[in-house]
Amino acid sequence: MMNTFLWSNNFLVSFIFLCKTSLAQDQGAVRLQDGPNSYEGRVEAFYNGKWLRVCYRKWDMNDANVVCRQLGFSGATSYYQGFTPRGGGAFALNNVNCRGKESSISECSHDGWGKYDYYCKENDHSDAGVVCAAERDGQLRLVDGENNSTGRLEIIYAKQWGRVCGADWDVSDGSVACKQLGFSGAWAGYTGWGQRGSGFFWLSNINCHGNENKLISCSHPRPADLSSGYCVTSNNNDAGVLCKVDGDGAVRIAPIESVYQGRVEIRLSGKWRRVCGYGWDLNDAHVVCHQLGYKGAWRSGTGWTPRGTGLYYLYGVNCGGTESKILDCNYPLLGNKHSTSYNHYYPQNCQAGSTNDAAVTCNIDGDAAVRLVDGNGNYSGRVEIRYGGIWKRVCHDSWDINDAQVVCRQLGFGAAKSAHKGWLPRGHGSFWLTHVNCNGNEATLNTCNRRYDLGVYYEYRDDETCSSGRTVDAGVVCDPSTVSPTRPSPVTQPPVVPSTKLQCKDTDAILCNAVKIGGHCNSSYGKKHCCESCPGCRDVSTGCVQVKQHGLCESSSMKKVCCKTCSQGSLIG
Repeated sequence: MMNTFLWSNNFLVSFIFLCKTSLAQDQGAVRLQDGPNSYEGRVEAFYNGKWLRVCYRKWDMNDANVVCRQLGFSGATSYYQGFTPRGGGAFALNNVNCRGKESSISECSHDGWGKYDYYCKENDHSDAGVVCAAERDGQLRLVDGENNSTGRLEIIYAKQWGRVCGADWDVSDGSVACKQLGFSGAWAGYTGWGQRGSGFFWLSNINCHGNENKLISCSHPRPADLSSGYCVTSNNNDAGVLCKVDGDGAVRIAPIESVYQGRVEIRLSGKWRRVCGYGWDLNDAHVVCHQLGYKGAWRSGTGWTPRGTGLYYLYGVNCGGTESKILDCNYPLLGNKHSTSYNHYYPQNCQAGSTNDAAVTCNIDGDAAVRLVDGNGNYSGRVEIRYGGIWKRVCHDSWDINDAQVVCRQLGFGAAKSAHKGWLPRGHGSFWLTHVNCNGNEATLNTCNRRYDLGVYYEYRDDETCSSGRTVDAGVVCDPSTVSPTRPSPVTQPPVVPSTKLQCKDTDAILCNAVKIGGHCNSSYGKKHCCESCPGCRDVSTGCVQVKQHGLCESSSMKKVCCKTCSQGSLIG
């Protein structure tokens, strides 16, 4: 009996001692619950032997800093008013009001332990939460992009990568993000990157001036404060960027018949992009051709066939014609978005699937010359004219003796005997000129009036005869007895057009269409170093296309001289 009493008494004393010790040790302790890791979660405080909730009334950054420091972190980066998921049961604290310097939450002002009002009901979503500081907070990365300079932006807090919302996102914000990532700036800032992110947004409504070193130095609400309904997790409103890299802003021609004519592309973020023909005109074409090192442009074009692939990154270009490069011209927007939600910024005919690529025909030495082919001798034949290094037909609509007089004088004859329609044999391919209307006193055929722009004719209209499959070539018979003493030798056969080009890899690992013409190396990129790094760029007067593959030289014409030249260069197929 005595032993039983002594054991019971000792147990009771021990129990009371342990309870007092636990209360003294844990009263006012804090912990984080329901978060993704130990840096973030719902705040609970230990009171009266239980872990209880903390109400968010008056909860702010000062309170969050005290909690995070109490937990051993350097401080807080953000806080929650109404953490999800909510806790259950009663609240330990309400109306916490820390100054920010306290070492524990129990030192802060509050309504008293275990006291809370109707704002903090047990079934309410009224829990206080925190995001504690961690290493690498504020670092950025790009994901879902074409390369390392484009993509959707993500930022890390509390050792978690999260999305950046595109609300109020613009090129100034994008430039700061790109500079933080090590680039010189941004070409564009996107809202709604095509492949949206998953999960939550860390930041929204960012407002940068453009000179900040880090994105978090810009004005923005606290991390995870997504008061804007625009930044709902399920929305496709991710911020994206198109960062600047070396070599950007260059232009090139995607040639079909010649390196001087074709579809225009511009290099942005290290990739070649399409240029939309919306608003495209001759002034714009002049700037492109000047940028490529040519004298100017003969014509601008839209709807080039075959069209480019992918998205348009430049549209609405409006050049004065004297700019040194196309990005010096006015344009409403640079870059395209990788989602259909961006399409309202772009005209319908500048969507990815449209055939509205901008094109140019550049002016080079020897252009606007005329020649006679398929005739008797050198004083008669079918008329052809050269633009962009390409010889094409002249349609006979409106063709008369005045037009013939101009052609013959341009060729060095004193006069024309006759003008002919439907010259046989007919030419093949397309026309440069139609509906020519000379007065007869012009110095060159190029300066005569014509109904349509250069290269414009209508294949399938019933009221037009200038279809490429018809016998509708203009012809002339010049008077050989009136040869001018200064008459140049007439061109009777086409020279080798430099479409037989070598593809050489330059120092930037960009494919350059480089040819050597008249002892000079020309590049479709207008880059001197492309030619310099292409030692195999030789005179193409042999007329053969040559490549070097796996150390062996192959020639389309199987000419020995072609392969011999090829073997001296480092060429690729």
